Parts: sequence; C-alpha cells; structure tokens
Amino acid sequence: MSKRQVKIYPRFERLWHWTQALLIFILLFTGLGLNGLHHILPFGPAAMIHSAAAILLLILWIFATFWLFTTGNWRQFVPTLDGLLKVVRFYAYGVFKGEQPPYRKMIWRKYNPLQSLSYFGLKVAVFPLVWSTGILYLTYKRPLHEAMAFG
Repeated sequence: MSKRQVKIYPRFERLWHWTQALLIFILLFTGLGLNGLHHILPFGPAAMIHSAAAILLLILWIFATFWLFTTGNWRQFVPTLDGLLKVVRFYAYGVFKGEQPPYRKMIWRKYNPLQSLSYFGLKVAVFPLVWSTGILYLTYKRPLHEAMAFG
C-alpha cells in the first residue's frame, strides 16, 4: 500500500495565514512606535504604514470570509464540545508527559475542539471589535462622504 501526501491546508489558507501574520506584525510594530515605545520610524510614516496595513488586513479578512462561505470551509470553525476535555487535558498535562495527541487532523475536520472554539471566539467577538474600532479610528475626524470612501 503506497502512502499519498494530502495537503490539509490548501494554498489559499496558507497564503491567508502568513499574510495575516505579517500584517498583524506590521500593525504591532508600528502601533508600538506610535505609542512611543520605540523611535525606529518617525510618527508620520509609522501612522501611514499602520493605516495601510490595517486597510489591507480588513480587505484580506473580507476576502477570506467570502472564501470561507463560498467554499463551505466555514464549517471548520463551528465549535464542538465532543473531545474538548481530552484536548484540554492533553495541552495542560499530557504534552509534557509525551502522550499522543487525542485528536488527529482530517480534511473534513482540520481543527481540534479547542482550536475551533478559539477560532470561533476570535471570528465572532474579537475580529468584529477590531474592525469596528479600526474603522472608527480611521474615519472619526472625516466628513461622512469622505469616510465612506476611505478618503
């Protein structure tokens, strides 16, 4: 019987993940500079880079949300309690004892119950909060017609 390698995470998901990670790192770096924790970039360029990265991240999230719903991959993020305690116990204790993980990735269920619960919380609570506060920050002193066009 020959083994065949199957990629559980398609190219788009990997691109989405690494692009998102890069943009979040840029936001963190420029945000720390804007708050005075470092002076590597002057304030003006840091603010411009920070705003551009935020807009790119928002566009990426909108595109990824569209992709998740059109492909049906949104189901990967629906949390399940089945096996949750085993996974929590593994990460709290078993991983230090060299135990085998209680969950195995499959194409139809990529994330273990703890991961899917965490991602669900991020997508339902944290990301919308980030979007709304970021958009308010970018547009709070602009006229409505200009703000709607991200002018």
